[in-house]
Amino acid sequence: SILEGADAPVVIAGGGVRSANASEELLAFAERYDAPVLTTYKGKGVIPEDHPLSAGVLCGATTPEMHEYVAEADAALAIGTDFDELVTRGRTLEVPDALVHVTLSPDDLGTNYEPAVGIVADAKSTLAALTAEIPAGDHDAETVADR
Repeated sequence: SILEGADAPVVIAGGGVRSANASEELLAFAERYDAPVLTTYKGKGVIPEDHPLSAGVLCGATTPEMHEYVAEADAALAIGTDFDELVTRGRTLEVPDALVHVTLSPDDLGTNYEPAVGIVADAKSTLAALTAEIPAGDHDAETVADR
């Protein structure tokens, strides 16, 4: 899969993760893939902010470093987000071509970014399935600070 083959994946977690009560699944996914997690303002708090893979909140006041996590990633999982103007900072957020976008609304797919893979499903079941897809230990542990 796109995510399994990535060396430097990143997760963008939105309010759909909160709505699906999928924080535990998000954390398991991030740890399994060693993927920094940026949340949207609607997803703030779905990963503990003191977790080594927590990379901050994407919003109008997003720092350039947060945008760099996404721009330098070789794959991204955007889950439970609609990529609105605030999250993308007026669509200036650069996302990798290897974008997997998971949302409940088919209207959100391809609105601001064309995903390589678009999935209409809830965050909880999708994160659980994606986490189960890759064997533990395939990625070396690395903190956001190391990237």
